[in-house]
Amino acid sequence: MLIAKKGNSLINANAAKKSSKYVCAVCLESVVLKRGTVNVAHFAHKIDSNCGGGEPETAKHLMGKQFLLCSLSKTYSSIQLEVYLKKIKQKPDLLANKLAFEYQCSPITNQRLKERVMGYQRLKIESIWILGMQYYQMRLKSNSVRRFMRYHKNIGFFLLFLNSETQKLILKYNIYQSDFRFFNLERQFTNWMELTSFINNNKILTQRSNSLKAAVLNIEKRIINSDKAILKIQELCYQRKKTITGCPVFCHYPRVLAPIIDDWLGITIKIIFQLEINESIAVNVIKSLIIKKNYLFIKNSMRFYDNSILLFLKNLQQHKIISIKKDQIIRIRPIIWYHDTYYKLKMIRKESVNENY
Repeated sequence: MLIAKKGNSLINANAAKKSSKYVCAVCLESVVLKRGTVNVAHFAHKIDSNCGGGEPETAKHLMGKQFLLCSLSKTYSSIQLEVYLKKIKQKPDLLANKLAFEYQCSPITNQRLKERVMGYQRLKIESIWILGMQYYQMRLKSNSVRRFMRYHKNIGFFLLFLNSETQKLILKYNIYQSDFRFFNLERQFTNWMELTSFINNNKILTQRSNSLKAAVLNIEKRIINSDKAILKIQELCYQRKKTITGCPVFCHYPRVLAPIIDDWLGITIKIIFQLEINESIAVNVIKSLIIKKNYLFIKNSMRFYDNSILLFLKNLQQHKIISIKKDQIIRIRPIIWYHDTYYKLKMIRKESVNENY
């Protein structure tokens, strides 16, 4: 930890003296000042400590907190390090007004993350989670990373990282998915003010997808590679005596999706099955059949599922597969499945299907 008490005052380890005595601000146990040529100056509990106010910190985490303190102090006049919030028994890395900043370097369970976020919310504090480089190295589709996803109208879906060694904030933004692949833009900043200025003045860019032919061939490739998600959908198709490679072309739309949506191809195929079984079905019934994942940092994250479902249905309507009257879906002609990838690609070439199909 970077802060300890001396008398009634809180002292930053950078300003502490070896000759003085300090205690933990949470448990009031004696702590030891550690200052060397390699690691960041910090306080540490003794080995037999029973303090529950924090966990052991790595040098990178300590470096990151010091950087954030310096960077955030240029924006927030009341920034504080390691303030212990007694009502919820939590200690954010930094606190500014009603904003709690957490620099998350180590793994954290979903349950513990939810508890911390909900704890801050009980005090009407918004928590901003900045991820360490361990998370930066993970794939964007990893749930360990995606659960920290946020959304802003100017930059779309985004994640924020901090490289404490280079002292750079890293923004991955305009994150989206298409055909099981994730895409994003990236930019680095030297301080918090640069970052917020970029967000406030940016405009979200057009998001593009691969060709429909590439999307169809990608399914076959994933089957060969025993992709678990694809095989799960394939099993669903087998139950209806269909094959995933022959699924209707409409199942690939919309081509660009929010990165928080799971299993879109499986969702559209399930909707198609429902439309084949029922000549008439309510839009709300279709929406309720979809398993949706809620995200801690995205208000009403369910709307991104619903918006994509409505775009999918609108595409079917435009091609006169269905009609929608008073939120009731009516199938007006059969839905075509294909024998395999070859026949599907042949149809695509014949009909000159493009990205606006």
